[in-house]
Amino acid sequence: MEVESRKLQNIVLEMCEYFKEREELVKLLILAVLSKQHVYILGSPGTAKSAIARAIASHFDAKYFEWLVTRFTTPEELFGPIDLTALEKGEYKRITANKLPEAEIAFVDEIFKANSAILNSLLSIINERIYHDGGIVKVPLNTLIAASNELPEDEKEFAALYDRLLIRYVVEYIKNDGNFEEMLKRSDDYTPKTKIAKDELKIMQEHVAKVDISPILPTIVELRRSFRENGIILSDRRFKQAIAVVKAHAFFHGRNAAATDDLRVLQHIMWDSPEQMRTVRSVIMDVVDPFARKVMEYKDIINDYTSKLQGKIDPAEVQEIMAKLKVIESEIKELSKMALSSGRDTAELDEILDEIQSLKVSMLDKMF
Repeated sequence: MEVESRKLQNIVLEMCEYFKEREELVKLLILAVLSKQHVYILGSPGTAKSAIARAIASHFDAKYFEWLVTRFTTPEELFGPIDLTALEKGEYKRITANKLPEAEIAFVDEIFKANSAILNSLLSIINERIYHDGGIVKVPLNTLIAASNELPEDEKEFAALYDRLLIRYVVEYIKNDGNFEEMLKRSDDYTPKTKIAKDELKIMQEHVAKVDISPILPTIVELRRSFRENGIILSDRRFKQAIAVVKAHAFFHGRNAAATDDLRVLQHIMWDSPEQMRTVRSVIMDVVDPFARKVMEYKDIINDYTSKLQGKIDPAEVQEIMAKLKVIESEIKELSKMALSSGRDTAELDEILDEIQSLKVSMLDKMF
């Protein structure tokens, strides 16, 4: 297991060297492949969604298919043209070579633009791994990576499809100037070094299925109760499917039994709208790691203030934020002392303190 997890971690290192600020997404895609689950990526055009999907497929030596869906996309484009020879014999079949029904990893961009003719076939492929083509045909699909720039306008029409996309992630443009510069200098196509063959992946997936979750079952029950108390009602099926990703997370880190820390991955599973993300994350971290939850809370506050300063803001509001930052700064220093006394790393807290100082400078510029 140690050798296998090291290979998976090497894939993350290779991809993150090439795709800057995408470590979390890369890990989630690997977990999706290990657990045979599907992924939904929400993000603006030009955030490397399709490039990352292709790169993941190349590491697993998987038969890959990708397509950009529009309002005018026809079933032929995704599932193949009608087989005219078969039609002459009275059989309604498609030629599915190099199309979605034969893919092992697929990327479908702007998935919520799919019409009903495409939607029904998509659902059976991703949910049951079958395609109706003159009969029921089993498909080899391991993982579908779906993406869009926005959530579906017609929630009812796409509810079943959206529910089947278990892992959800919001991707943004590169933030760090240095990483942005590295991306601009990048010219070569991505070439994988570490490869995992189909037979090897199958063995890994068998190991994932055997990961022991008994140590964390009471915590999962507690989490469900906390979600409900915070107004987030999740289906039994979603919890059941999420367990497969939790197991994959444990396997990725070289463990044959799940630990409380593996439940962190649920923050990318248990939300329906981006507005729920912060609540979901807080509920999970309260149970999994209250210290980390507090750190994340401070980060969210600083991000909110940073965003606010991008627009117009009056001097009185700037002074109010300055006063709040002073209180937060004091709280963080106190938390840092507690962390040091218990042997915890304070690097993240130090980074937040640095961000506060930068924020103060920006606010002084706004005032004068």
